[in-house]
Amino acid sequence: AVVSTQSTGSSLRQLIFEDNHDEARSFYRPNWSIYGSTYSSILTLPSPANTNNYVRIDEAFVTDMSDLTMCTWLQSSFAGTSRYFLSYATSGGDNELIFGEQDGKYGIWVRQGKWLSAVKARRYVWTHICWTWSSEGGSGVFQVNGEIVAEYSGLKAGTAVRTGGVLIIGQEQDSRGGRFNKDQSWLGKISDLNIWNEALDEKDLRSIFEQSDCGSVAADAATKSPTLSWSDVQNSQLEGAAAVKDKDCNPVAFNSILSLPGPANTENYVRLFGPFAEDMSELTMCVWLQSAFGDSSRYFLSYATSGGDNELIFGEKDGKYGIWVQQSKWVSDVEARENVWTHICWTWSSEGGSGVFQVNGEIVAEYSGLKA
Repeated sequence: AVVSTQSTGSSLRQLIFEDNHDEARSFYRPNWSIYGSTYSSILTLPSPANTNNYVRIDEAFVTDMSDLTMCTWLQSSFAGTSRYFLSYATSGGDNELIFGEQDGKYGIWVRQGKWLSAVKARRYVWTHICWTWSSEGGSGVFQVNGEIVAEYSGLKAGTAVRTGGVLIIGQEQDSRGGRFNKDQSWLGKISDLNIWNEALDEKDLRSIFEQSDCGSVAADAATKSPTLSWSDVQNSQLEGAAAVKDKDCNPVAFNSILSLPGPANTENYVRLFGPFAEDMSELTMCVWLQSAFGDSSRYFLSYATSGGDNELIFGEKDGKYGIWVQQSKWVSDVEARENVWTHICWTWSSEGGSGVFQVNGEIVAEYSGLKA
């Protein structure tokens, strides 16, 4: 496991309890290296909603595709709407191929047909996603941050994505190359978008996620070169305020990282004597975590006194995040993800035993009755 901490005090506690989500989210400060990947370039599609910002690629595919894979890193800056980051239209079909979100959930559209996942997109968080699709059975898989989260079938079986179209990144086309709707425009950042004309297997998909570094590595991680590469995107026609920004290939995400390597042991830890100068009736704990275990009960912080070994604990119970105060516990419904940098914050107040739980800049749960 790897841990990176950020200093905190009463200010964050007050921000969260006052429900000031924008300021609380600013403390989270997402950046483009926290998921084990960095980017040599990022495509930015800034707010407000518009029909001017996009990338256009004519004749993107040279042959019809009966199988395909699309992988990309996304960081969106909108919420709860239907917006689309990639649309491909031909003269015979404006919805030939689309990737995006409908009502805040990820989806894929092929030849007017669609499959919508149950996975909600998160805002201001770099997320790696891959879809595969095959005309044989209309089947495919959906991968998020290196893990296949869904499989589907029956999506336009026996058809093919046809050549001769226009591919747009940042807008949804209602006709070949145009008729955009600002309410469907995609707002945020994109990096390392590649499309292959084959349905890659799980091993390749996982490799793409783990190796997607500095733009071109993801393409090399698969068995074939992509039909449409990130380099193709960067060198295409940019419109409006759409911009490709260069970034250092190896930015420093944190000032320092604490590493606690496997295998499981009792020798690796950090010990602090008397870390708290006075009793705390209110507290906030924030940290960046990347765990290297799965579906077990492990704890990254424990504070014990002579009167109680479970005075304060933070960790995971059966793979879900939890907080323990003086022998009592509250366990969330949020499952921890392996090998993915995640920012988490807990607050707790003795008044009502109440608090909130924040993940990647968003409050996902509130609780009460914990050792009031």
